[in-house]
Amino acid sequence: MTGENERDDQTPQTTPPPAEKPLTRGERLRREREAKAKAKAEKRGREAELREEKAIEVAERAREVTQQVMRESGGKIAAVLFGVLLLLVGIAVAADMMAGAREERARALAEADAVEAPAARAEALRKVAAENEGKELAVWARLGEGSAQLEAGDAAAAEAAFADVEKHKELSTLERRLALEGLAAARLAKGDAEGAKKAFERLAEIDDDAAKNAAELGLARILAGEGKTDVARKIVSGVIARLKQAGREGRGYTFEEAEALASSLQGG
Repeated sequence: MTGENERDDQTPQTTPPPAEKPLTRGERLRREREAKAKAKAEKRGREAELREEKAIEVAERAREVTQQVMRESGGKIAAVLFGVLLLLVGIAVAADMMAGAREERARALAEADAVEAPAARAEALRKVAAENEGKELAVWARLGEGSAQLEAGDAAAAEAAFADVEKHKELSTLERRLALEGLAAARLAKGDAEGAKKAFERLAEIDDDAAKNAAELGLARILAGEGKTDVARKIVSGVIARLKQAGREGRGYTFEEAEALASSLQGG
C-alpha cells in the first residue's frame, strides 16, 4: 500500500487549460467576415479553374477543325485564322460561364456572336460592349468584335479592338492571352511582322505555360517566314521539350501543332 501511495504522490498533476473567454460581438462579426472572405476567395479560385478547364475542353473539341484550317491555309493567313479560332473559343467559354443573374447579358453576347456576316457581327458585339462598359462582359464582346473584324478583312479595326482590351489592368490570364494573340494576328494581317513579334513577346511574359508556348510558336512561325529556320527550329524544340515534361497534360492540341511545325521546318 505504501508503495502505491508513493507512486500516486509522484504522479504529475496536470493543470486544466484556462477556459476561453467568450467572444465579444465585434470579434464574432470579424471572424464571420473573415470566414466569408475566405469562402469567396476559394470560390473564385474554383471558378477560375473551371474556366480554364472549360477553355481546354472547347479547344480540344475544335482541334480537328483547326488542323484543317492550318492545312488548307499557308503563311500569315494561317496564323491569323488560328488567332480567330482561339478568340471564338473564348467567346464560347464566356457565354457558357455567364449564367444566373447575368444570364440575360450573356444571352446578348451569344446572340451578337451568332450573327453570320462578320461586319454585322462586329457591330453587334461593339454595341454589347458599349452597353456593358466596365463589366467583364464588355471585355469578351470586344474580343469577339476583334475576331469578327479580322474575318471581315478589317485588320486595323481588329487591332484597335484587341489593343483596347489589352490595355485593361484587371484581366484574367485567359483574357490577356486572347487579347495579345488577337493583336498579333491583326498585325500579321496588316503585314506588320515586327508589331506581331512585340505582341508575342508580351504574351510570353505572362506567368502561364500555355501562354508561353503559344507565344513561342507564334514567334517561330514569323521567324520561319523570314527565313530564320534554324532559330525557329530551336524555339519549337524547346516548346516540344516542355510539353513532353508535362506528361499526358502536355499531349494536346499545342503539342500536335508544335510537332507539325517542327516537321515543316526539317527541310529548312
